[in-house]
Amino acid sequence: PYSISTYIGAPVLLFAFLGAVELARRRETDRLALALAGWSLSCLLFLGIGIVTPVDMRHYLAAVPVLAIAAGYGAAWAWNEGWPAQRALWRVTAAVFLLATISIGFHNWWNTLGVG
Repeated sequence: PYSISTYIGAPVLLFAFLGAVELARRRETDRLALALAGWSLSCLLFLGIGIVTPVDMRHYLAAVPVLAIAAGYGAAWAWNEGWPAQRALWRVTAAVFLLATISIGFHNWWNTLGVG
């Protein structure tokens, strides 16, 4: 949907998914993982409420910080702790997706100013 590409972007979603998977794979449950899980569940609850009622809940705006935190964790994992056999490939992929994230953010900002 349009709102996801406008507010978040595909590279951030990819890194957030990678970060969520890595946080779930860790055996110890820390406060970061619990906070992100609770935050995500509350955003999904508001998404559900927004679907079944005519009220616009603006759940995308509440989901941006949690996605940014999970995406940062996923990007850091890909850069530092990616599988050792493919570490160079993980770093190149992380760099490309981080550049795409910056490009999408700049493009959306530029269009908001009305220049583009």
